[in-house]
Order: sequence, then C-alpha cells, then structure tokens
Amino acid sequence: ESNDAVIIHTLQGDILEVNERAEELLGYTKDELVHIKLPHIHSGEERILAKKVENLKERGSARFETKFTRSDGSILDVEISSREVDPEKHIFQSIIRDNSIRKKYEQRLQSIHKHSTLMASAGSLDEIADIINQTLENVIGFSRGSFSLIEGNELCHKYVWHMYGVKLLKLPLDGPGITVRAARTGESQLIPDVDLDPDYYTADPHRKNRTRSELAIPIKTSDAVLGLINLENPVVNSFTVEDQKLLEIYSVYVASAIERLKEDAKKQKYSDRLEALHQHLSTLNTAQTEEAVIENTLELLADVLGFENISYIKVLDSSIKVIATKAWKSESLMDFEIPLDGIGITVNAAVSGEIQLVNNVREEPDFARPPGLPSYQPATELVVPVKVDERVVALIDVYSEKVAAYS
Repeated sequence: ESNDAVIIHTLQGDILEVNERAEELLGYTKDELVHIKLPHIHSGEERILAKKVENLKERGSARFETKFTRSDGSILDVEISSREVDPEKHIFQSIIRDNSIRKKYEQRLQSIHKHSTLMASAGSLDEIADIINQTLENVIGFSRGSFSLIEGNELCHKYVWHMYGVKLLKLPLDGPGITVRAARTGESQLIPDVDLDPDYYTADPHRKNRTRSELAIPIKTSDAVLGLINLENPVVNSFTVEDQKLLEIYSVYVASAIERLKEDAKKQKYSDRLEALHQHLSTLNTAQTEEAVIENTLELLADVLGFENISYIKVLDSSIKVIATKAWKSESLMDFEIPLDGIGITVNAAVSGEIQLVNNVREEPDFARPPGLPSYQPATELVVPVKVDERVVALIDVYSEKVAAYS
C-alpha cells in the first residue's frame, strides 16, 4: 500500500489502473477513473502538461507540480512523478502526492512574514498586541488567546482576546500553568487536551467557556524569555505542529519589536535625564551657598532622575564624612565618617578620583557597611567624585537594592 496515489496510464492519458489512494484523493471510483483521460482532471496550464508529456516521450520520466480537479470540483495541488514501466506498450506509472498541505503552509508562511513587517513600525506595546491579534485571526485562524510579558517573577497576561470572564492574570513563574511552564522552560507547549496536563491552570473555577486545547509559544531572545503568545480553543486537538512552527517564526519578530521598544525607551529616558541635568545647571548658577548647591543636587538626583538612597559626602583632610542624604529607605547616615586610609568603595573614589560602579557590593571585599543599618541590604553602589581643580572635594554616593541597577 502507498500513501500516495498511483495511476497506470498510456502516453495519451488513458487510465488503466489506480490504487485506493487515487480514488480517495480524486474523489472518483476506479470504474469512473478508467473511463476518464488524465487531461480531463488536469486543471493546470495545458502548455506545461504538453511539455511534460513530451519529456515522458523523449526521456521516459518526468517530475512536476500541477493541479487536478476532484470530482466535487475542488482544486487540488499535486506533485507528479512519472516514469515508463513498459517501453514496448508505452505504459507509464505516475505517483501523485497531495501538495495542498505544503502549499497551504507556504501561503501561511508568506502571510506570517507579511504581517511581521508591521512590527517594524509598532510604537507601543498596544500596537504590538493589535498586530499579534490580527495575525492570529487572519493567518493562524484562531482568535482566542493572550499576549503576556514577564515582569519580575510573574507572567502577566496583559492582553486577552475572546476569553470572556477572564481578566488580567498575573501568574508566579514558580507556580502551575501551561503558559508558566512555557515561560519558565522557554519551550513551546502544544497541548491537544489540557485536561490530561497536570500543570493546566484555569482562572475560572466554574469552567465556563472551557478551554480544551492550548498552544503556548515563548517570545524570547538568545538569552531570555520576554513573554508568550498563547492560543486556546474549546475543541480538543485544535492546534497543529504547523501552527506551532509558524508562531515560533512569528515570535522572533515580536521579540525584536519588544527589544526595539525597550531600547527606544532607554534612549528617551536618557535624553530626558540629560535635559533635566542641563536645566539644573541654571539653578546651580544662582545658588549662593554650598548648602544650596547640595540641596538642589540631591533634589535633582531624587525627584528628577529617580535615584534613591543618596548621600553627599564631604572629603576632609584625613577622612570622608556624610553631610547630607536624600530618599533613604533606611536609617540616617548623617555624620557617618570613614578614614581615608580605611576600606570602602567611597574611600576608593575619594583617593583615586575615579568613578566607582560596583554591580554587587555583597561580593566586593572593599565594601564597608555603615553601622546602624542592619535592615538595609544594598546591592549596587555608584560613587561619583566631585572635583575642583582636579582635587576631589566631595562624593555623590547612591545605592540600589537591585543587582546591576546602574549603567
């Protein structure tokens, strides 16, 4: 038996014998087919058929793609491989393979790439979500699902479509859920029947609008999962491996668009902060005292640039001393003093005159925890020397509880 249709015929197209698959594929019975000539069911270009017949006559074989008309009038894309099996009687065997699935996949792939070009002009997450929704409906053929992003230790389903009664979901990455598993592992999840999956989680305990099959595709870069495209359907086994492959290709474009938005946001933030610094210069120029300069500087760092845990440190002859703080979450550091011949990241900045950026002070041997701060757990420290005539006169010191918080 063969998965392909097999037709035995003459050079003129008279059908002599067919297998069962040919009957199934073309929609005719064997008795009907042996009374039909091949040109009768051929719906491709006649000149192509004539050329292939000529190849058969001259070379004894031919291979080509064309179209056949089934008994119900529908058009079928096929691939034909023909060879001569009886040279004396000029009898040929043609193996006919259904090409419709491959052709449909190629058309959907082209549509995926066409829709993906829209991502290049998306200016917000809302626009990305709209494009994803259109793609799911127009190319994949499903509209029920969600677009989620990873925020911290949670998977946030920010955009939900046609999942009535389901609101914004925030799922912990260490909890249950098919989407959570996809986000955690970075691997696509094609689930024919969610009832058979132990990780399946529903936000609706009453099982309304019940999901039966699911397809979750990670949106990822080379080193991180950014979020997910998730499709659900109330019918078992709704999604195919081809759906999965198409969405995996599409997710690469989505990831690129998200990364571009992040980069644009960073550039805009930097530009805004730079502008704030320039505006602050005019305020400093009008300050009449050192205290006013320090106060304005700390306000800029906290209120405009968004830093927390800020200290202004005076460099004395043999020590450094905290003389002002702003936006500290913990106890005051006022009047805390360290000798210049001691250890500490701030001491290093004062002595060397160079900026000190430490992404994780917990692993830094020179980190000196100030006394009286048992509850505060610093991670990143940035110390910037303030110089007058190349002499360090002060330090601006900022802490963050996050590792690698500054750049």
